[in-house]
Amino acid sequence: MKRFHGWEPTKVTTVERDSRRRIVQYVETSEPEWDEEQQALVLALLEVEADTCSGCGLPLSETTQDVTGPDGKPDPAASMRQYVVKPTSRCYACAALHEMQDKADQFMKPESMRLSIFKRKG
Repeated sequence: MKRFHGWEPTKVTTVERDSRRRIVQYVETSEPEWDEEQQALVLALLEVEADTCSGCGLPLSETTQDVTGPDGKPDPAASMRQYVVKPTSRCYACAALHEMQDKADQFMKPESMRLSIFKRKG
């Protein structure tokens, strides 16, 4: 993440010389790009992604918990009632892409097509 904010690793070059002051070698050291904080951020992201349902995007650790009914048994209907589905919305950019894809499929090999989408100005 810190690279995205313009961070560059600090590099230090040391010149090693022999007893007659001739250069023997150059040694360059650089601070590590993946420090503990950066590693912790990536590991946290991996943990969140592993717990995210690929269908709805909510945390599996929450959405897979059963609600217990009055009889002490899991109640799937009560578990589902915890969630509200928003009304359907349409992405008009996707709709335009799919419409053009359907037209292209009629006269060209679809696997060779590459469509682009942009928003009109004005």
